[in-house]
Amino acid sequence: MTDDLAKVIEKHTAVIDDLGLSGSEARSIRAYLAYPFIVWMGQAASLGECRKDDRTSLAMCAHAPSLLAADEDPSVHLATIAYRLLGFWGTARLLSVAFRMAQRATIRHQS
Repeated sequence: MTDDLAKVIEKHTAVIDDLGLSGSEARSIRAYLAYPFIVWMGQAASLGECRKDDRTSLAMCAHAPSLLAADEDPSVHLATIAYRLLGFWGTARLLSVAFRMAQRATIRHQS
């Protein structure tokens, strides 16, 4: 699942460059991708797939500044603050903890 999400993010960020988009058009696409991006960070990190020796992780790391700059969603805004303080890898670890906590809460509510 994380690979598919990374492919979607890669494909749509490439569209910005391929079409030469700028301004509000580029920002709109980045804002749309920002939430799935932080979801990828949390899920990939919790599964051990977000690593400094992984090609996909490094590509996602390169997208972080532009995607997190489009922080119109409150969750993305919090992740942006964490990114400014902790960097990409620290934020991924933090989101991993949040992802695992959310999973545990979901499991408890289903029981």
